[in-house]
Amino acid sequence: MNWFPAIGLALAIGAPLPKEKVEAPNIVAEWVATGSIQDDEFIPLAEPKILVLEIQAGGQFRTLLNGEESDVGTYKVGSAKRPAEIDLSFKSESKPYLAIFKIEKDTLTLSHEYEPGAKRPTNFKSADRRIVTTFQRVKKE
Repeated sequence: MNWFPAIGLALAIGAPLPKEKVEAPNIVAEWVATGSIQDDEFIPLAEPKILVLEIQAGGQFRTLLNGEESDVGTYKVGSAKRPAEIDLSFKSESKPYLAIFKIEKDTLTLSHEYEPGAKRPTNFKSADRRIVTTFQRVKKE
């Protein structure tokens, strides 16, 4: 009797599954800030469209405040982590903001510490000196 098929099956069953490649969500879009999370409670912005984050392909972004460009910079997304990581380097700052993000349907949640260069958060809970902001994707017509 040939035992090779049985041994092969036993090895296949006991072998770890190949790791699924983790890709970061597509963050390229125009995003309008809708509010922030403080003490795990959503606080909506009083003025809609006051802050816009335009994330462009090719690692560029810009922010608009009340419709006027307020800053520009570059970004780099780390794709192998959960939650997804993003480094935001504003032209006006010497160090990047080390942030995490998630996208659920058309909502972007971005979490980073108040100071650039500070340690990257590991969750989306509000904390002292941490900013958690929610954005809504602008649908192109």
